[in-house]
Amino acid sequence: MSRRGMRSTGVGSRATVDTPKTKERTDWLTLAWTKLETQMDRRQIVLDTETTGLEVNQGHRIIEIGCVELVNRRITGRHYHQYIQPEREIDAGALEVHGITAEFLLGKPTFSEIGSEFLAFVEGAELVIHNAPFDIGFLEYEYKKLEHDIKFEDCLLYTSPSP
Repeated sequence: MSRRGMRSTGVGSRATVDTPKTKERTDWLTLAWTKLETQMDRRQIVLDTETTGLEVNQGHRIIEIGCVELVNRRITGRHYHQYIQPEREIDAGALEVHGITAEFLLGKPTFSEIGSEFLAFVEGAELVIHNAPFDIGFLEYEYKKLEHDIKFEDCLLYTSPSP
């Protein structure tokens, strides 16, 4: 908001804002409180995945999903973590990054076994993901393999990867 619409009412007192449409004077604390109330109980899931390689179009798969739940930006103690049997080899470069071996993943569930449980955990939440296009691409690929057309684009906030 530009400074034109704000007026100081004196030292130690509150500023007021003239809203452009209604020309009503509104206490700035009321505006801030209203914004805070609309975000109360805001549920976010911080999510990360590990994969067998970098390219989903080469058939690489998710091998680990980790999530932490936040409500009002506070950790709730609820989390979701799962290692996943990818049913394919892990690229050497990916192994160097995460250290998860094919031997370790033997006997772990496949994505088809955990897909519903994962969706139930993240349902209704805003997803917070570093380099979201990568993780979302893999998640959507996994659900497509299960013949589910699931899109996560409407519920994510992400940080961009470092240059």
